[in-house]
Amino acid sequence: MHGFQSTPAISVHPPATPPEVTTLHEQGSGASNEDALLCQGTLHAVFDGASSLCKRTYDGQSGAWRAANTAREVMLRHARNEEALAPLGTMTLQANDAIRDAMQTYGVATENPLHLWSTSMAAVRLIGDRLEYAQIGDSLILCITKQGFFLPAPYMNHDQATLCAWKDASDRGVPDVRAALHETICDVRRKMNRTYGVLNGMPEAARFLKTGIVDLSGVEQVVLFTDGLQVPSASPEQEHDFSPAVRALRRGGIHELHAMVRKMEKDDPHCRRYPRFKQHDDIAAIQISL
Repeated sequence: MHGFQSTPAISVHPPATPPEVTTLHEQGSGASNEDALLCQGTLHAVFDGASSLCKRTYDGQSGAWRAANTAREVMLRHARNEEALAPLGTMTLQANDAIRDAMQTYGVATENPLHLWSTSMAAVRLIGDRLEYAQIGDSLILCITKQGFFLPAPYMNHDQATLCAWKDASDRGVPDVRAALHETICDVRRKMNRTYGVLNGMPEAARFLKTGIVDLSGVEQVVLFTDGLQVPSASPEQEHDFSPAVRALRRGGIHELHAMVRKMEKDDPHCRRYPRFKQHDDIAAIQISL
């Protein structure tokens, strides 16, 4: 793992031919959509606010919603001034600081990790024939080429052990799996920016922020998505296979992938065949067709 290293400001040159951009932003089974989405000029980003383990709300919104939308607002302010846009990594760390400041304003008990607002993020910026990216948490960037696909930032599934335990509990017929795994879920949340990264105001987030630039030669699609658009898996113990998602994206883009995911979830309303935390998760997704 490589932590973020500061780089000089980047002069932005939009692609010669503007790409086709398709977005999807949908609420899941929860009370509100805690994912956020940003498309502004050459900058595109998705944010996945983590469902809070503290039930408090802040001016009517959850800490998860506040984290995702605070980060979005910081990135948006930068994107509106593209002539002197800072590197995505710098912008991301400023978003992390803004989340900390907002929590202090609302009097959040930041010494308790279960009370911290948090969000994952995946962001890209098109720079001619290159792609600058920044990623933290389990929001993903998927580049689809003529021959296959790759993830510029490797996927880190910090919920894998919990979902394996969920599968075991389901197989044993535990009636309320989420309640049975409450302490396990809390233990994972306490590991934020210790074993996996999120934007939650902690300075340690910088160690988990992945940034870089990739060559777009041969890339046909760049897709950013929160984990609500992940294809559910009946085998969480195995490494996640992105091939079914790529096939759907090739056939019909993010809307076909969305239809496939939602049907699988609808057919498993109690989350027993495909271990997950709720029937339908929030979704924020952006498909950039080059």
